[in-house]
Amino acid sequence: ERTRPNAVILDLDTPGGRLAETREILQWLRSLPAETPVYAYVNPDAYSAGAILCLGTQGIFMSPGSNIGDALPILINPMSGNVQAVPDDIKEKMISPTRALVRGLAQENGHNVEIAEAMVDPDVEVAIGPVSCPPGKLLTLTAQEATAPVPPDGKPLLARAVVDSIEALLPLVDLAGARVRRFEEVGAERLARWITGLGPLLFGLAILALVIEFKTPGFGFFGIT
Repeated sequence: ERTRPNAVILDLDTPGGRLAETREILQWLRSLPAETPVYAYVNPDAYSAGAILCLGTQGIFMSPGSNIGDALPILINPMSGNVQAVPDDIKEKMISPTRALVRGLAQENGHNVEIAEAMVDPDVEVAIGPVSCPPGKLLTLTAQEATAPVPPDGKPLLARAVVDSIEALLPLVDLAGARVRRFEEVGAERLARWITGLGPLLFGLAILALVIEFKTPGFGFFGIT
């Protein structure tokens, strides 16, 4: 807000993330002034939540060798961190809101709706230009596929162009010569990420400390821990 930029570019390299945080970021993007466009630079991968964020921008650009897609929502076991099997009667309940989310984002920002839905739902079949995705498969696009022209108007399938850097992207959005200010993750955020990742272990140690404290006379080190 203090910078008041002419544009915001998301420099994306992500295997994905939680839907709750994805919606928070999308809400933040929508809160930007109407005259501040948002672009996505896939550098080099935007899978799952990353692909959804790309659909929430006004323009997508790809780095050489990059990929975008594979946005099927999954369940993660909070204790083991492994993917958890989803019963069939729950699966559609999970996919339906995400399918509506990406469809709405695509409509809002002028992206191909079929492509967006095929990234989320394996039952959606797509055959557009050089890209085809049969039922039972999730759509993931390479940089060349995402920027392939589609007849009859020759409009790119999803992304506008393949560029080597953000600096090379700027002339394509009428910002040639603009000063780039980067916002990077700070130390406190990295520490919070580590603590969050160690959450199950810390919780287990807390339970162990409580058990020992209950069996120990008075209140001491384990209770404080």
